[in-house]
Amino acid sequence: MYLGVGILLAASAIALLVASGISFVRSVLEGVVSFREHALIPEPFLIVGLIAGIRRVLVLTAEFGDLLDRGPEAFRNGMIELGLLTVMVLALVVALVRAIAGNRTAV
Repeated sequence: MYLGVGILLAASAIALLVASGISFVRSVLEGVVSFREHALIPEPFLIVGLIAGIRRVLVLTAEFGDLLDRGPEAFRNGMIELGLLTVMVLALVVALVRAIAGNRTAV
């Protein structure tokens, strides 16, 4: 029983990996890189960075209980990291808004 579930999960993971790889290659070839203009479109990279920053903020806030148990230095380091991540996320949002606004005026 468990062997069948394990095989099913492994097969679905491989199928999702292949599908996401194909989707990634298609998006890179179609949208991110413009071969005619020789330009790199920054919006997808900004969005990925924004998602990664928000994800790390969520993980860090979930770990605050453990940081309190490790002592004041670990908590201080966590707070510094949270502050830097907040600044980074805000900077990515501003860059994304400016990139989108720049594309609208260029069209």
